Amino acid sequence: MIQTLDNLLLQTQEHETGGVVLGLSRVKQLLCALGNPQQGLQFIHVAGTNGKGSVIAFLEAILLNAGVKVGVYTSPHLIKFNERIKINRKNISDKDLKNILEKVLQVCRNDNIPATFFEITTAVALLYFANQGFAKNGDNSAVVILETGLGGRLDATNVIDPILCIITSIAHDHENFLGDKISQIAQEKAGIIKPAVDVIAAPGNKDGYDAIRDKAQQVGANLYALGPEFNFKPTLPASNNWIYQDKLGQLTLPKPGLDGEHQYTNCALAVAGIRVLCKQEWNISDSAIKNGVTTVQWPGRIQWYRKQKPQFLLDGAHNLHAASKLKKYLLSITDKHNSFILIFAALKNKNVEGIIKELLPVIGKVYTVSVGGSRGIGSSELANIWENLGCPATPCESSLQAFNLAKTQSNSQQIILVAGSLYLVGEIQSLLQ
Repeated sequence: MIQTLDNLLLQTQEHETGGVVLGLSRVKQLLCALGNPQQGLQFIHVAGTNGKGSVIAFLEAILLNAGVKVGVYTSPHLIKFNERIKINRKNISDKDLKNILEKVLQVCRNDNIPATFFEITTAVALLYFANQGFAKNGDNSAVVILETGLGGRLDATNVIDPILCIITSIAHDHENFLGDKISQIAQEKAGIIKPAVDVIAAPGNKDGYDAIRDKAQQVGANLYALGPEFNFKPTLPASNNWIYQDKLGQLTLPKPGLDGEHQYTNCALAVAGIRVLCKQEWNISDSAIKNGVTTVQWPGRIQWYRKQKPQFLLDGAHNLHAASKLKKYLLSITDKHNSFILIFAALKNKNVEGIIKELLPVIGKVYTVSVGGSRGIGSSELANIWENLGCPATPCESSLQAFNLAKTQSNSQQIILVAGSLYLVGEIQSLLQ
């Protein structure tokens, strides 16, 4: 029987019999059976609770402007799985994905390796990058940027020898796996730090910083933290420029191409990473940095669809910290409370009531959707939570129904916000396209 790509992706999910299982033994066994494709590749490894994708997008844009070949592995995807694996912003083709996925699944079966979905797809990405000529250790013309899936220390991506590690903001999320204290979560994220490797960090709190500093000292890594080693001033009066400052000097940069005040921190993290690469003798000019800052692309994160009437604003805010950042952005563009219509979904492992309470002041009406299969909260249950907190809510059977109701029951001057889950953002994005 000829296998389709959808069939193979379904088999990959079915191969994961025990759900999320942290640990490196299975992925190491799998990669060994595949000839260790990760060896010889140059990696930038990115961990953190929020901002990973944005930092990666800034890094990618700057490196592309510098003429570097850039492979990127992120998760989850919005519309199509292929979005997770890219070279120079181009998704892996269906043909390449199918061929490599078939090979990896066959190795799992032949060697009886009980790899999880994320472990299999990580192996697929690494094999793809190796096949595409990224195995040039020491050659600064190509680099792979890897995003951790969950945590860091025991994440499937933590089988590499990076040239640079970056840790973004640390906040509460996945507490059942990472612990319920910021210090515990930060320790897990800091597990990507390797001996004598440069690490850039902006954890956003003292407990996170202390854990990252301790790990860096323990393994002899060079830590560049926001505050002590680099800093920024968000805007200059009467201009769109901002100042980035580190021990190499000062840069005047254009406004980041991603909206939201928090993107200055994410952009500064990426610029700090690039400046460290320059110290490692990478040829990246100031003009490449400036062009990258403005030409960045990261769908589904404060992404506007302004040609629609009413306008749509999509943001994957799926935890308390991200919801807080989103609310701050919403309040920066309007002084009216209860002014947004919201299409909302959430997964069971999230602090849903906390997210809802955070967004509540700016929301006038909600349409709830269930996404993510068994991992998602039912639309009626979500609607009840909103109603109990004083906001009118309508449960919907699908994203399409919520999309149509939100459009027909609003006026052209209103803004429809989509948030709470990247699964939902992807479904609505496909309808908008």
